[in-house]
This record gives sequence, C-alpha cells and structure tokens, in this order.
Amino acid sequence: MGRQRKKVYPCLLDLRSFIVHARKSQDLQGDNIPVLMIGSGARMPRMADQVTTIRRNRYGSNTQLLWCIDSCSEQVRRLAAVISIQLHCAHSNNSFKKLRDRINAHVKMCITTALERFPAAQKLIVLEDDLQLAPDFLSYFRQCAMLMDIDSSVMFVNAYRYHAMPHTSLDPAALLRAQSYPYYGWMVRRSDAEYLLKNWISQSSEGDWDLYIKVHLVGKRRTILPEVPRTKHLRGPGVHVSAEVQESSYNRRPLNSLPDVQLRLARTWELAYDIDLALSLNASTVVDISQHPCRYKPIPQHKNTSYVIFITADGDMDETKSFFVVAKCLGLYASELHEHYEYVWRLRYHGTVFYIVGCPVSPYCLSAPEQWYTPTKEDIILASHHLQPQDISEMGKIRWRVAPQAPEEEFYLTNVREQPLTFYFPS
Repeated sequence: MGRQRKKVYPCLLDLRSFIVHARKSQDLQGDNIPVLMIGSGARMPRMADQVTTIRRNRYGSNTQLLWCIDSCSEQVRRLAAVISIQLHCAHSNNSFKKLRDRINAHVKMCITTALERFPAAQKLIVLEDDLQLAPDFLSYFRQCAMLMDIDSSVMFVNAYRYHAMPHTSLDPAALLRAQSYPYYGWMVRRSDAEYLLKNWISQSSEGDWDLYIKVHLVGKRRTILPEVPRTKHLRGPGVHVSAEVQESSYNRRPLNSLPDVQLRLARTWELAYDIDLALSLNASTVVDISQHPCRYKPIPQHKNTSYVIFITADGDMDETKSFFVVAKCLGLYASELHEHYEYVWRLRYHGTVFYIVGCPVSPYCLSAPEQWYTPTKEDIILASHHLQPQDISEMGKIRWRVAPQAPEEEFYLTNVREQPLTFYFPS
C-alpha cells in the first residue's frame, strides 16, 4: 500500500483545505445532484483524480460524492473520511462464475446504495473509475437537468459520444438527441433508476447491464449527448476494451477543455428538436454518392451550408453495410448503427454540418430521392481496408547513423537519421 499511497495522495494533499476554504458556488437553480463513483480499490489513483476534478468544478464544493468500491483497505476508509466522501465497501461475491455477472451485480448494488444514501435527490450522476473528466463536467449535467425537468422523453444524459472525433466535434455548447443507452458518465432520474433496478438483468441472462438496458428497457426514450464529450476513456485493464481498441479508438476522441460552457438547451426539447431537424434536412444539399466515398470526399470542409446523405437502412443491423461504408470513409464510429435519432445522424466533417438518413426506416425520408446509397461488395471490401488518421499510431522512432561526410557531422550528430514506427489499427 505504500506505493499506492504515493500515487493517491499527491493530488489530494491540499483537497481538504480546498473544500474548507472554497468560495461559495453560484449554484444553478434546482436540487443538488450527487455523484456515484463506481470503482475498484486497484484504481484508487484514478478515482482520486476524479474527485480532484469534481471539487475544482464550479459546483464541486457543494456536490455530494459516494465511492462504491468492490474492496476497501483501511487507507481508502481514512482517505474518504479526510476528504468528506461517503463510502460504501462491497465485499467480493465469489459465487459468480463470470466476471461479467459480478460487474452487473456490483453496478446494481451501487445504484441501489446511492438512492438509499441520498433519499432527497431526484437525479443521480453515475461515474466509472476509468474516465477522465472535463473541467465543466458538473456544469454540463446540471444544465441538462433542467431539460430533464421539462422533457419526460429524456431518460439519460450522457457525457460521452462515440461519433466524437477531432474532425467531427467542434461546438462544446451543442447537444444532440439520440436513441442510445448509458455509458461513460451518465445522469438519470430517480424514478427511471428505480425502474432500471426493478427490471435489472438477471444472473441467468447473457449480456452486460448496459446493453441489456439498451435492448430491453429504453424503448422510445431518448438520450442527450454532447457534441464534444465531457469524459474520456483511459487506458487500463478492462473486460471489453483491449489495448488495440483503446489506442485506435478511445485515445483519439476529444475532451472538452473549456470551463463553464453555456449549453444551447432552448431547442433541445422534443418538439422543437423535431421541427428544427425537419427544416434543416429540407434546407440541406443532397449528396449523390456516384463514386466510392473513400476515393473522394462527398462532404466539403469548412462550409456554412449543410449536406445530407440518404442511405439504405431497414433497422439496427445495417445488413446492406451502407452506414458502415459511409462511416468508415468519413472517419465515424462504424461498428454499429449507434447514436441515431430516428435513424438520422447529425454530424460534422471538418466544420461542415451534414446528416446521414437511413431509408426507408426513418420518418425523415419524406424528402429523400428515389435512390439511396447502397454499397456493392467491392465498395464494402474497399471501405474495410480504408484507414483514417485515427487508425494510425506513431509508437516511437528508429534512429541510426550514416557514414559522415566530414568529422563535424560525427561530432554534432548531424549524420543521425530517424524513421517513425507507425502501427495501423483498422477500426
């Protein structure tokens, strides 16, 4: 534990005095939303970093925190007491044969505990221990809480977006509505959390708790997503994220660096969003994909006008691979049909707003042309081998010396040559 103490304490040495002497926050209207931090004793340094970021947020000094940890040492107990964090220590249940089942049960237990510890809270922010937080993490959720109060169709507010890449994320004040599920930092109402717990995935079921919620519990409810994420997934041992996926995908996604961003909430409630989306689609230039989208870029960069691509889509399976091809060529998250709103994706391509609409399944296909983009087998093969900048990682350099032409080259090392070591991680 001595080595872990050196990792945990440096970022927290002055945190107690920071809390005591923190200036009074100019709080937003509404209730204080507690943060449930689910983690493992092995990741205490990261959880400590999260606490530091939260306390330094605009509303952090008044926010109630609960650590829910699967194993607690005496050091963890003392640390939680010193920095005024509530702590719940769960004892490992060895009756679970699969790690996935133990994680499902642990998350359920932590959410249940949080609702019991904070009986007056009407909303809850849930955070896992493998995330880096933006400086406006709390402000983002507290502003979105006002949207939750007036729009019952919203079930979750997420801090993360899979389609967020450096070239697709520009505006930290922009919000999106999507058919999605909770991941990587999320907020839920008390009533919806109680509904999730009542219908939680059973031990006999196959699958993970979050995907079970997506398939069985969300229904037609919506999730609010940021254009620019407020969390970033960090490297580390995990059940689902390999080192290759971390390097090729998660490390490439941006994280908002601005404090106190004022979100544009006014047109994010359901009816206003539907009207604005329909008007924007009607005003957008239709892109006719007559060539392979990986061989030329169908969306121009840095334009003030918007564009729309109509593709073939019958449901969530992407059987024709239409979305896969367009997404791979434009550097989007191509693994599945994800984060759409009635099968419409609102995205950016180097500053230019564009839409992808899946037809005939989307109700927004009314203005679509008669023909939608459907890739050939050759199109799919070419897209499968297409590499975006986020698929390429420079891991180091090889250096060597060449024969010097003069003694000065040897002395000043000007005869040294280098070559980057480049690895490819196709997404």
